[in-house]
Amino acid sequence: MQADPDEVFFFEDERKLVVSYNNERIVRICADESRVVTPLRITYDDRTATVMPGDCIRVEAMEVFLEPDENLDANTFLKAEVQTLN
Repeated sequence: MQADPDEVFFFEDERKLVVSYNNERIVRICADESRVVTPLRITYDDRTATVMPGDCIRVEAMEVFLEPDENLDANTFLKAEVQTLN
């Protein structure tokens, strides 16, 4: 099973639950290029990782939360793509 990527936008200090399943799934998360060089923090099943703009990561998890690693200035945003691969 593979779902199309979902786009997720973050403003200021938002934290969002982007994946919630009953069983572990492989999830691909990409932080889009941005004029704001702020890493994206990924919290998944009691683990944490960061992704720089333009990079991707794959994790196996039941729950995945995303948030900017630093507070964003007003009128700026980060965009991420989240895709469940199985």
